[in-house]
Order: sequence, then structure tokens, then C-alpha cells
Amino acid sequence: MAMKELSPAEMCRIFGISKGTLFRWERERPLPPVERDGAGERRYTRVHVEAIARVELKRITPLYDRASQPGNLSQLEALHRKIAYYKFLLGDVYGLHELLEPASLLAKPGELADLGWLLLTMYEPNEPFFAEALDGLAQAARKLSKQVERENQ
Repeated sequence: MAMKELSPAEMCRIFGISKGTLFRWERERPLPPVERDGAGERRYTRVHVEAIARVELKRITPLYDRASQPGNLSQLEALHRKIAYYKFLLGDVYGLHELLEPASLLAKPGELADLGWLLLTMYEPNEPFFAEALDGLAQAARKLSKQVERENQ
């Protein structure tokens, strides 16, 4: 099975970074070589996404431990979400379930759509993780819809 190729813009969207940061990461981090297409444009694969997610996970885990002090709740929650996001990028369905808590989805409209886009961008429909993640997204959408419906009554 051929891996899906991602453009620099898609990689930037996945990680919430600029192209300059992405290209700096290529130089400074232990990433696999980046192939180029016939037009000379960089083409990334899930291997690159996973390599960056692993590096970022290692980088922010100590920050999470330090933020586990009283009074750092908002920082702790933000780091927890990042850790769950990187786990999701690494194909960990539990990371996805942590991201799909109804309260956090209500706080960030559009996140459910972003996670759906990411799933479609990185995975083929015949991969086991795709079906499990898609089911999780569908369940979260139903829960979110019911919660919004209750709040609007």
C-alpha cells in the first residue's frame, strides 16, 4: 500500500506551525529524508508526521510533569491535550478518545472537523486505525449534537 503524501502546507496545518518552522525542524531534528516530487516540491508521509510527533511528545512530557503543580491547571490542560494529539498522530486511539471529550469539543468549535480532516489525510480507509478512529469521531459527533440540543432547549 502506498503511503499518502502530504504537502508542506498540510504538515504545517497538522502541527500548527509555519513553513519556516517545518523546514527548520527538517534541519535540526532526527527526521527521515524528505522526498521531492517532479516539480521539486517537498512530499512528506505519515513516517514524517510520526517522527515529529515522537520528538514533540518527548519534548513536552517533562513540561507536563513540571506543570503538575497547584495553580497551573490551564497550562496542564493545554499540555494534556497536546500529548493526546501527538498520541493520536502516532495511531493511538486512546489519544483520540481523550481529544473527543464533549466539554473540550464545545470549547473548540471546529476541532471535530479538524480531527476528521487529519484522519482522512493520514490514513487509508482499509487501515484498522481508520475504522476505529472514524467510529470514535462519529460517536463524539452524536454526543456533541445531543449536548448542543439540550443546551438550546
